[in-house]
Amino acid sequence: MAHTQLWNEPSENNDVTTTDTFDSWFGAGVIPDGVLQKILANGLTLLEVLGLSGGGEQALARQAVAALININSEAIDTYPMTQEDLVNSVSHALNNNNAAEISALTNLLNTYNTLETDWV
Repeated sequence: MAHTQLWNEPSENNDVTTTDTFDSWFGAGVIPDGVLQKILANGLTLLEVLGLSGGGEQALARQAVAALININSEAIDTYPMTQEDLVNSVSHALNNNNAAEISALTNLLNTYNTLETDWV
């Protein structure tokens, strides 16, 4: 669950909001051809990225947004990855445009994002 009702409360998510662009957090530098162009070049907001469908880079983008929110949430005490590690890993995977790397990171973030929390 995205708990988007809490996103725009700066005290809740360390100033990460639904209107931040995906590129402002995960900009990969050189944009390869393909889906990445749709995710980064078009200035999609974090909320819009959660609405993307499909696998590959789109699935990674969705999991990355969920992870960013989870890492910054005051409601979650621990997350198995730092924000710096998340941003570096996602940017690297997108920049390399390697399907195996994207899939592995998507699966890892999905596991982390579905760990039990105290969220209601």
